[in-house]
Amino acid sequence: MHELVVARCLDALSRRLVVVPTMLAAAMVRIAGVDGGRVLDPACGTGNLLCAAAGAGAAVVLGQERDVVAAEIAGHRVRLAPRVDGDVARGDALRDDARADRPADAVVSAPPFGDRNWGFEKLAGDPRWVFGLPPKPESELAWIQHCLSRVVPGGRVVVHVPAGSPTGAPVVASATSCCAQVLSTR
Repeated sequence: MHELVVARCLDALSRRLVVVPTMLAAAMVRIAGVDGGRVLDPACGTGNLLCAAAGAGAAVVLGQERDVVAAEIAGHRVRLAPRVDGDVARGDALRDDARADRPADAVVSAPPFGDRNWGFEKLAGDPRWVFGLPPKPESELAWIQHCLSRVVPGGRVVVHVPAGSPTGAPVVASATSCCAQVLSTR
């Protein structure tokens, strides 16, 4: 019943909120190998990835979302998910990370991309940028590095990068380089 209400809410807000399709969420969680651990989505939207993680056996699901309405929906969904502990914080995870002290076994996310106002000036000296400061027009790299910084050693990160991303090839090359460096140091 609750998911029916959520579906109607999302339908009414479809022009404002981007929702990760259920099948994509399930695939991302499967790739991440969620099994009894702590899962983080730093840009959780309405919580589809968190619900998929809960359904796949995560013990704890943690989210953060900058859109107040989406965060409220995600929070209710997480609280109602059976056999899982978790919560959703409100706020922008890049600028004000509410989960910095709680590394996850897996990070799954479909963060907002193409956002030229991701906090470049404020975050220039941030310690998360171990692979270099992401260029201002490439919020994709900021989110990928943020996700990599929030996973435990040996954990998995799965980030959805839309095919139509304005900086596709450079982002994929940089992300591949980041992941190769992470894998070689573990």
